[in-house]
Amino acid sequence: MNKKRIYFPSQKDSEEIFLLLRKHWIVYIPFILIAGFMALPLVAAFAYLAYAYDSLTTVAVDIIIVGGSAYLLTILGLLLFGFTDYYLDIDIITNQRIVDIEQNGLFKRKISELHLDQVQDVSASVSGFFPTLFHYGNINVQTAGERANFVFEAIVHPYRITKIILDLHEAAITKDRSVKDKLLGEARCIANHSAGSDISTAKPAVNDHSPTSARPANSPPDDIHSVIPADRQRKILEGVSRSIEDAHSSHQQPNSTRQAKSVSAPRVTHPPSEYEMKDGKVIDLD
Repeated sequence: MNKKRIYFPSQKDSEEIFLLLRKHWIVYIPFILIAGFMALPLVAAFAYLAYAYDSLTTVAVDIIIVGGSAYLLTILGLLLFGFTDYYLDIDIITNQRIVDIEQNGLFKRKISELHLDQVQDVSASVSGFFPTLFHYGNINVQTAGERANFVFEAIVHPYRITKIILDLHEAAITKDRSVKDKLLGEARCIANHSAGSDISTAKPAVNDHSPTSARPANSPPDDIHSVIPADRQRKILEGVSRSIEDAHSSHQQPNSTRQAKSVSAPRVTHPPSEYEMKDGKVIDLD
């Protein structure tokens, strides 16, 4: 399968398709068998028409032809219904998400998607004689929160596909952790700044790498947030910014002014928060 030629309408520029899945072809066999049994009376009717054509009246011949044609259209409609349900049920797995396109009948379609970082668990099951013989089964993707699970039915080689989904999930989680590692590193750099550092270098870290944007919704817990939670990171950055700003303003004043200020008006410190600075490091007071 050439992945470069595959494209779906909602695909993003940085999104790459890894798998395009359809149900195993054996799910279409029941429709063929039913249509074959339904065609037996039609074959018998036209055989009788050809054998006794001379002895039948014109009205009887017309009834057999019209009724047989309508019956044939019914059989073809059944085959079309089964083929539509088989061919248009598609599961697309990319490097960012899972897209499930479910065709119900001829005029109803349901499209669902799930980001890979919201995947909790993936399991595969093969049950029965024919599934074991032809190597197809069901894949159950467990999602985060109260969202319904994704179930892919009659997928060929389900265990191999399960491993691919788990690998893509790990890749997505690793990418998110790299962003969080960068945020934590910037917070530590701010905490280790000297007293004469410019506070403007710390502001972009607060605006561009806020904990809210760095941590995606419903992402699983990891080691970064177990060290410093998201709400406390903001307090760290605000406290460090105030400390650097006070130190910078006191550094620019003359020595006599600083000494007089320390004697006449003691410095007003902020109320103790959850974190304090000691030797250039952040200390948790909890």
